[in-house]
Formats: sequence, structure tokens, C-alpha cells
Amino acid sequence: MDENVLLSNVDKAFSNLKAGSWGKLDLTFDIVEQTEHERSWADKIGQTRWGAEAILTNLGFTKDVDYDGILLIYNTLGGNGNFCCNGGVAYLGNSYATVAYSTSSWAIIRHEVGRK
Repeated sequence: MDENVLLSNVDKAFSNLKAGSWGKLDLTFDIVEQTEHERSWADKIGQTRWGAEAILTNLGFTKDVDYDGILLIYNTLGGNGNFCCNGGVAYLGNSYATVAYSTSSWAIIRHEVGRK
């Protein structure tokens, strides 16, 4: 995945969310090194959350100190599972979301993080 595309999509989505909140919402983010997800084989949202948290822990990040949410951007796997196609998944009140990588995924990121 092209890091410039990732940066552009997340920045555009977060800027749009900030503008929609009349400047009151300020989101920050870090893009960590691309890593093969140890639980990607499971093709389940909950399984990938545990794996993503383990990756961040191994990189020295502490939950609720260094981060309060995770946005997992993934390459599509094909097939029929949760990660087969373009789109995203997040649950209301949760601090974890997944979004398929594409050059135009900023709107999906915006939606999954918190705005229709």
C-alpha cells in the first residue's frame, strides 16, 4: 500500500470531520509501518482487533496512553469474508474500525470514524 495514499486519505477524512464539527473535533493519527497481520487468516473483525493491538504493543504503544482508537486499513483478500471487498466496518461506540485500501477510501474512513 502506498503510504502517501494512506496519509492523503486519512488526512482528508479527518479534515472533513473537523470541518463538519465547526472546528471542535481535532483528530490526530500516526501511520505505523505496514505489517502482516497475525490474525488476518481469521477474516473476523474481533480477531483482527486483537492482532492490531498486539502489533501496537510490540511497537511500544500503550492503549489509552498513546492511542484511543485503531483504524486498520487492509488490502482486500477476495472471497466472501469480512475483508473480501471495498468498504469498511465499525461499530457504534467502539474504538476500532476497518477500511479497505483504495485511492478513494477517504469517504469510507470518514463514515467509519463517525460521520455519514
